[in-house]
Amino acid sequence: MKVAYAVSIAEGWIPKHHKNDGIDDSISYTHHNPGNLRESEYEYANDGSFSIFSNDLVGFYALIRQLELYALGYNNKVMSSDTIEQAFSIYTNLSIGSIELDNYLSIIEKFSGVKRNEYISSII
Repeated sequence: MKVAYAVSIAEGWIPKHHKNDGIDDSISYTHHNPGNLRESEYEYANDGSFSIFSNDLVGFYALIRQLELYALGYNNKVMSSDTIEQAFSIYTNLSIGSIELDNYLSIIEKFSGVKRNEYISSII
């Protein structure tokens, strides 16, 4: 799913270190949590802030499942009739119109091809 891949980029799911540059990997990467999910039924642990998954495959599955639940409206916060912008405002806890959300949505658009004014239901 292209949107899940785009979310992983927006959430910083990449190894930060290259050889001995002194920069640590992102929490998203070390927790196998490409969506920076706060809780998930698929987590094997939680650090108090974010889910920790046993491997990257489980982490991506959890992210894809969360996005599917949003798209289908099986969530008490996001409805299938919400736009991508509205849904990701809730997902990221960023305000619509903020520079931070605009930057996040720009990454989603660039790497998934989905536009912010499309309905979240369009991603499945």
